[in-house]
Amino acid sequence: MTAQEMTPVIFRAYDVVFDKQDRFTECIALFPTIPGDYTNPQLVESYMLVGQHGSADYSKVVNDTRPAGEAEYEHLYDKLVQLGYKLKVVKRETAKHRRLRREEAKAWSEI
Repeated sequence: MTAQEMTPVIFRAYDVVFDKQDRFTECIALFPTIPGDYTNPQLVESYMLVGQHGSADYSKVVNDTRPAGEAEYEHLYDKLVQLGYKLKVVKRETAKHRRLRREEAKAWSEI
């Protein structure tokens, strides 16, 4: 990736409820162009403040969550920038994202 390139990121949110008084919203960042596993093209790299980097099933996460609002993902965005990411926030995965992810997975699997 060149210095000018930005990493697409999709922020999703879900509500965590322990009981009526103990609830909060958690966010997950999905990187649609970065493979989460080099044998399964459906998996994308993800990041959460708790747990940090991991792989995630893109379709499952999108089905089980909702789009995160800017105020919800602001802290996660700032953390990713602090880690060195140059982010481009997008709303959904595109065919181009899937193609780039498959190409990256293939390149790594051939090493």
